Amino acid sequence: MESQFWGLLEAHPFFIVVLIVGGLIAVASIVTARAKIHDALGYKTRYELDREDYLAKEAKRDQQTQDIWKEIKDMRRETKESFNELRTDLRNVKNANIMVLGDRISQKASHYLSLGAIPADEMVEFQGMYDTYKSIGGNHGVDIIYEKTLSALTLSSQQSASEE
Repeated sequence: MESQFWGLLEAHPFFIVVLIVGGLIAVASIVTARAKIHDALGYKTRYELDREDYLAKEAKRDQQTQDIWKEIKDMRRETKESFNELRTDLRNVKNANIMVLGDRISQKASHYLSLGAIPADEMVEFQGMYDTYKSIGGNHGVDIIYEKTLSALTLSSQQSASEE
């Protein structure tokens, strides 16, 4: 019988092609049926389990990355808000210092004008106050007071009243 089969194959080569195609279709049908049975019963191949595990880990990494980026964005926003608050606070302190120094220069100028002179030991302090006032952005109103005080008065060799 074997020789008849091989003889048939040698006589009809097209039959070989039909056998190969039929075999491939049969294997595909078996694989498909096996997959359907596994799905119905809940069985999974090692490849399917590994693939699911890989996808789950990848999804977890993606979520962690998104969480980290969100945290970074929140930190940047908070830092920016804190910086803006600090800048506002510093501007307010600077403005307060300008006002206090301006007022103090005006008071000292009035005091010196009432004395008719500037005590020598207070001249450096008066100039230092004015220089600081100008360096932090003081306006020209105090400039006028300072200049008038210096031009109207002379240095007194007398010690200031605070040291007597």
